[in-house]
Amino acid sequence: MHAFRRHKGWAYRDTESASQILLGFFIDHSWVGRTLKRIPPIYFIKAVQMIAGRIKALLVKYAKTAHIVDSTGITTGRKTISKKGNEYMYFMKLHIIIKYWLRLGILVIVTCLATGNNVQDGTGMRRMLPDVEGDGNFFGDKGYSGKRNRKKIRQRGFTPQIKPKGELSKKEAEKNPFNNDAYKQIRGRIECVFGGTTTRHDNKTKCRLEATRQNDCNLYAFSHNLQALKQALIIKITLIWRQPLLTHNL
Repeated sequence: MHAFRRHKGWAYRDTESASQILLGFFIDHSWVGRTLKRIPPIYFIKAVQMIAGRIKALLVKYAKTAHIVDSTGITTGRKTISKKGNEYMYFMKLHIIIKYWLRLGILVIVTCLATGNNVQDGTGMRRMLPDVEGDGNFFGDKGYSGKRNRKKIRQRGFTPQIKPKGELSKKEAEKNPFNNDAYKQIRGRIECVFGGTTTRHDNKTKCRLEATRQNDCNLYAFSHNLQALKQALIIKITLIWRQPLLTHNL
């Protein structure tokens, strides 16, 4: 129910109004907020991974893929003070790893992680990597540069294509060859995901508590994957099954 609420952009009271039709029983808007606070974030992350698995099963015939990592800020409406004493708007960070089907142009979030704004990009990636494995190239910007990050990427079966911060040593460059042309062609695709969340949800959360903010941000990834699942179903019907597309089937 929370995933559906986030996907539709509903407030808690909107969910209350639709609960009888969708669930068969009435739920109060305050109960919606309480459950969002109590559900561990890992449940929503697993839901994102579950949808990604369904999409992979639909598109297994089109195996050539690349993975890309990045993060974006989710504004909260709360002000805080920096260490230097400056006031600024506190924000969350949504870290994601996407799988990009090269032939089809489909972008699927394979795992995600919502954190506070004090978590570095490399740290977020290392926390997500145990949930991802495969082969092919793994792209990331300078925020993911470093020997430790590249080593973790290789351990998951990928070839790291992380933009270096500066000139690499000859030994390091031979060990981690960087294809700048491929990077320019592929890396920017992840911005399409963040552009979609900005258009659909304005990249904002109205939740006040840290726990509810984490869950709400992870549901941004779930919402994107629902859209990607629709794409995958259309491709399965029209390109693989060779059937005419009937809108009432979707």
